[in-house]
Amino acid sequence: MVLEKRKERRIRVSLPITILYQDKRKVLGKIENMSRLGTYAEINKEIRIGTDIEIILTIPVYTKDLSLSGKIRCKGKIFRCNLLREAESQKYYGIGIFFTEFLEQDDKDKLSKYIDFLILNEDRNIKKGLKQWRAKRGKVLGKGHV
Repeated sequence: MVLEKRKERRIRVSLPITILYQDKRKVLGKIENMSRLGTYAEINKEIRIGTDIEIILTIPVYTKDLSLSGKIRCKGKIFRCNLLREAESQKYYGIGIFFTEFLEQDDKDKLSKYIDFLILNEDRNIKKGLKQWRAKRGKVLGKGHV
């Protein structure tokens, strides 16, 4: 059994991310999963581990309260950068980012509320899937099948 060492739950999500580093070099990518403490993204540039970065991501509209969507800016540090694949002479890297500072408290709150929303949806989907599995299994077992 593998024990989870993370302090925060990571949620699968697909969001665009903009990374600024070293004299405002700009890299675009896609977030694969995220927590309140950091994110894992795919980009097409190699960024050295330990590099301080600035991050811009956009929270989509997911509630009637439009103040909870929009751009979030924060600072972070690269703690992982692995070559994922090469396609048509382009390299793609998976990077792990720790969030180190939110430029606005509202941005930190906006991200936290979005993570709460994603966790709630994921939990609902797990419960729904488990209920469907149990119902299907009950029908099969009720007919004398194993």
